[in-house]
Amino acid sequence: MSCEASHAGGPCGKWDVGGRPGTIEFPLSVLDDLVEMAMAGFRQAPWGGPELGGVLFGAREQGRVRIVSYRPMECEHAHGPSFELSGRDEECLRRILAEETGGLRPVGWYHSKYRDSFFSVSDTALFDRHFPEPWQVALVLRRNKSQPCRAEVFFRRENGTLDSSRREIPGGAEAEPDLAPQPAH
Repeated sequence: MSCEASHAGGPCGKWDVGGRPGTIEFPLSVLDDLVEMAMAGFRQAPWGGPELGGVLFGAREQGRVRIVSYRPMECEHAHGPSFELSGRDEECLRRILAEETGGLRPVGWYHSKYRDSFFSVSDTALFDRHFPEPWQVALVLRRNKSQPCRAEVFFRRENGTLDSSRREIPGGAEAEPDLAPQPAH
């Protein structure tokens, strides 16, 4: 298992999520780290590499969820490149969720996608099984070579249905131009 201890600090971003009371806050360095990890995974293979994911840690306070750190987890990719957990992966996730985190609590999870940022049946099952609290969130980062990274936060409405809010990530997450093959000499 690969784990990062903490990535707190730096300027804070706020995400007002329509249809959800309150905001989601995070140090911009956390989002930058997650986007960079997603891009590194994307570069691993010509087809976009395996999807990556992990747990978001922080605090729940009145009217907001603060994400201050994360822990990536390795995945056996039970079904192709998708971040779909095997039985061993589920055990690893349960261990991460049970570890002492210095007062921080799991506020959700994240994963990258290289096709669409929709929430699959397995994503919903993982969310319901391990992050059932109404204030917990899921962050999906979608990358491709010709567009900026798109982040989408999934959350539960008061009636329990899933909803989402998305935005493009500015700054270091600029789109990379498609590189044409070099002509043979």
